[in-house]
Amino acid sequence: MAKFLYVLFEKNSFLVSEGEWPMKKFEIYNYEDCDPSLTYVDVYDKKAKRTVKILTAKNLIESNYRNIPYISVFHRVMNNFDVNCENFRRFLKKEYQVGFFKRNSIVAIPDDSINADKRHINDFFFSCGCINEVFMANTSLLISKNGEMDYCALTKSARAIALSLVLDSGLISQAFFPNEYSDLAHINTLLDSWRMQFKKMGLSVFLHGDNIELFSQLGSVVTNDVLLKNMKAISNGI
Repeated sequence: MAKFLYVLFEKNSFLVSEGEWPMKKFEIYNYEDCDPSLTYVDVYDKKAKRTVKILTAKNLIESNYRNIPYISVFHRVMNNFDVNCENFRRFLKKEYQVGFFKRNSIVAIPDDSINADKRHINDFFFSCGCINEVFMANTSLLISKNGEMDYCALTKSARAIALSLVLDSGLISQAFFPNEYSDLAHINTLLDSWRMQFKKMGLSVFLHGDNIELFSQLGSVVTNDVLLKNMKAISNGI
């Protein structure tokens, strides 16, 4: 059986695991619209037989870091694509001994992901040279706490809040709201309409994402270890 790597996204990081908790964090370097600092170095000129000063660029420094709101972490890798690919390759080799033999990966993607997002994710993971196949699953389909097949999921990404109806482990309907949306009454009304429409009055609501506790009166907060357990279950069937 092929070994899997399991990946979640968190702010400026990827969380990666071989199946064990806790997951290990890979930080993304995100430098945007900035020039490297310049300095002079001494270089010996053989022809002139003397040392001359050459203007050169230092590596990008931490002060140039920008955390751009509403931009997903898998998009920010593109700002310094080659650097992030090389760093990720080293991270996988150091933490998980990924080298000559490539791994498959299961990636929990935000529910607001579109095809362009999936292309970004594929490009990055394949370009790091360590991944054989990338399988993606919406966060809403990985959020069940106790094997429930019918439930609602409220997930929050860097860009949007997604409300999803899951029946028989399949995505039936979704509604999207701005990232900073907080009208709990409106969301509750939509949840009730789904319960009535599909005659599922006892549907549980699971919550996941940054600051999702603000919505805790709607349902139960799900932590990343639950998503990891459910990704492992999926990989057993691949």
